[in-house]
Amino acid sequence: MTRKHYILIAEELNAALEISRSEGKAAQNAAFRIIEGIATVFLRDNARFNRSRFYAACGVKTGDGL
Repeated sequence: MTRKHYILIAEELNAALEISRSEGKAAQNAAFRIIEGIATVFLRDNARFNRSRFYAACGVKTGDGL
């Protein structure tokens, strides 16, 4: 995958996370778990993958639970 792919995926996850914020804590936790799981897969695929940068691109804020 290229950086372009990571960015496109992060944009979609950001949109999903924003929706989950209005759906309640359970939905938000589910979104966090998905983001965390995808970041783990990306890190396995690319040793230079920056998890914190990806979280920020997905809209995860400090203290959100990840």
